[in-house]
Amino acid sequence: MFNNQRYITKGVSNRIPFWLIIYIWNMVESLCRDYKEEADYLQIFKVSTENNVLTISHSQEQPAIENLVKLSYYGTPINEKIYVIDSEEYSTMLLAEEY
Repeated sequence: MFNNQRYITKGVSNRIPFWLIIYIWNMVESLCRDYKEEADYLQIFKVSTENNVLTISHSQEQPAIENLVKLSYYGTPINEKIYVIDSEEYSTMLLAEEY
C-alpha cells in the first residue's frame, strides 16, 4: 500500500511547506514498513503550531493506530488536517477541506 505514483493537490502545494510534505510521505512509508498489512488506505494528519512547536498527529481508523511527533518550528503557523489516500493505482495527499 502507498507504493505507487504520488500526487498532491493544489491546496497542499499552496499551504504546506515542501519539507513537511516530504516528512508526511516519510511517515506514511514508516507506518507501512512497521505495520505492513495493517496500514489503512486513509491516513490522517493533524498539523498544528503553538509556541514554536509543530505538532503532527498521525492516525488511521482501521486498525486504530496513532503517532504523535513534535518539532521545533519557527516558520509561519500551520494548522491543517491532511489526508493521504491510497487508491491502489496512486496515492494522493490533500487537505481535509478538499475531500
